[in-house]
Amino acid sequence: MKATINRQLFIENISPLPAANGVSILIADGILSVASFGQGVTGRIPAYVLNDGQVFLNAEQWSQIVSAIENSHKLYTDIKI
Repeated sequence: MKATINRQLFIENISPLPAANGVSILIADGILSVASFGQGVTGRIPAYVLNDGQVFLNAEQWSQIVSAIENSHKLYTDIKI
């Protein structure tokens, strides 16, 4: 899966989601959607989708993706899974 997202929208709407039990990420139809397992919390932001798909990540994998996006200095950044 690959999409280009607005870094600030991700930080404000997606990165605060609790991920203690892992997350489900869906990238399709111009949307990046993240659902937190066990918390019943979801977040969605617009995305320029290059390759769609869905993946389930544990808390450590999700934390690595969030850190990479938060540490990027670009306005728009790629998310690749």
